[in-house]
Amino acid sequence: MTKLSIGIFTTQQDASMAVEDLKKEGLHEKKEISVLSIDIRDLESISKDSGVKKPEGGDGNSGIFGYVKGLVSELDVIPVEVAASGPAARKFAGAAIGSDTDDLVVGLVGSGIPEEDAQKYEELLLEGHILMLIVSETEQVDKVNEILLSNQSITLE
Repeated sequence: MTKLSIGIFTTQQDASMAVEDLKKEGLHEKKEISVLSIDIRDLESISKDSGVKKPEGGDGNSGIFGYVKGLVSELDVIPVEVAASGPAARKFAGAAIGSDTDDLVVGLVGSGIPEEDAQKYEELLLEGHILMLIVSETEQVDKVNEILLSNQSITLE
């Protein structure tokens, strides 16, 4: 049976180190790790540093429209789109968060995460944190969580 572990990181360096440590322990292949952020540049760095699949973003994250959208989103006028890498990219890349939209929350709840926790994860993404989703066998979960915490993953309050 598999379980989902979630890491919340404040820097892309900590997230990259967590991926490296998971691989060193033989717990995960790159294809089993998904990373979400509102800043596609964080995901590009993590991909380059650790070999995790290259990030995907929604169409609204590129070009001048993406730049203007980023500026306006800081004013909380329109939602921000999530960039994602790994197996979860298909489900979460381009998901809108903030400004009364619930794309990400619905997707996380559909993945088995309680709604209250999913809302907290969305808030953390909006604050600039990086979310890492790791699917592992039940007997590996404790070790995976230990590695996440040893790489500065924060916990939900």
